[in-house]
Amino acid sequence: MARYWVKLPQSQVDRLCVSIGELTKNHPAAADRTIGIRG
Repeated sequence: MARYWVKLPQSQVDRLCVSIGELTKNHPAAADRTIGIRG
């Protein structure tokens, strides 16, 4: 599980993860950058 430096409500975290998944699926080149977000 990713560690966040800001405590977010679980619903916000879930939406963020979904958004990251959509971004990486639609733009594979962005996957490397999102690794930093996921920790």
